[in-house]
Amino acid sequence: MQRRTLLRLSASALALGALGGGLWVQRRRVAQRRQSDPIMGPWDILGPGVSWLLPDLAAARMVVPDRPHGHNEDDDPERREAIRRTRAFRVNTGPQRLRGAGFEPAPAPGVFRILALGDSTTFGWGVEDHESWPALLEARLRAQGGAVEVLNAGVPSQGVAGMAAYLLNLGVKLGAHGVIFSRRPSDGSQHHAYPATLQACREAQPLLRTMVALAPIGRFDPVGRELWRQESEELAQALRPFDTPVLELTGPFREAQGQRGCDLVREGGQLRVVRLGSGETLAQAPATSHDLPREIYDLFERDRSVAEPLIFDAGHMDVEGNQLAAQLIAAAITAQGWLG
Repeated sequence: MQRRTLLRLSASALALGALGGGLWVQRRRVAQRRQSDPIMGPWDILGPGVSWLLPDLAAARMVVPDRPHGHNEDDDPERREAIRRTRAFRVNTGPQRLRGAGFEPAPAPGVFRILALGDSTTFGWGVEDHESWPALLEARLRAQGGAVEVLNAGVPSQGVAGMAAYLLNLGVKLGAHGVIFSRRPSDGSQHHAYPATLQACREAQPLLRTMVALAPIGRFDPVGRELWRQESEELAQALRPFDTPVLELTGPFREAQGQRGCDLVREGGQLRVVRLGSGETLAQAPATSHDLPREIYDLFERDRSVAEPLIFDAGHMDVEGNQLAAQLIAAAITAQGWLG
């Protein structure tokens, strides 16, 4: 009797051990699926505190949330671990530390070289190299008959000061004929950095063509969606002396979205997620000071049909969104006569 009891206990222990081991393996596989390769590092030539893409990345794997997410989710390991709605993409760089393949030190004769300087929206957060708007812009302009080359100098989280450091230390040596800045002036320091950067550009390369293309603000950015018009108008006013047009993409994106997908509606102190077209309310919660309420993040996790067309996480464009951005920027370049 005692022997049978011991055998049963041993079998139970083995089963629990196997179950525990299986759960550990499963959790490890989930963690590995979410793990991103390092793609950023300091670059001494740009000065202290400026990070840039690492050189010679070969299909570095990135896994990011495929829905709006808050700072508390990024900073809280337990909440970040709970994010199941993700997207993966690969990143390649050449020895010059820009996204995509390497390039010649100077453009070929007769080729108009454009430098796209920006943050993660220029870099192409969430999409492959060839799906970023700089790559799509180059393809579109070439299809229209332009002899053009577009270099993607977008770097995640890059500010205007970092962009200026790159441009003035390295960018001016690349023989670029035009520069497209793409970083929203989301705070005072960014706003005031633009005029100083453009003044330095004019002194370094007087004939350089310049433009600012402001990436669209998503419907699920609770702060930016209220401020984007004022932000772009103030920046346009500040850059008028430098003959630098400001292209605001949010309005055209809203028109292209139409009645597809979902929207965020604020009524007093409440936020509602509404399915456009039907008007159905999918979730409602008290507004918070900065991020969305947790109830809304949980809704995105439960139902993958809850989404915003063109913009997948309130701040970054999907492939269709990058295609639209390239189309709008190409039209602006043509209107400005950059390619003659």
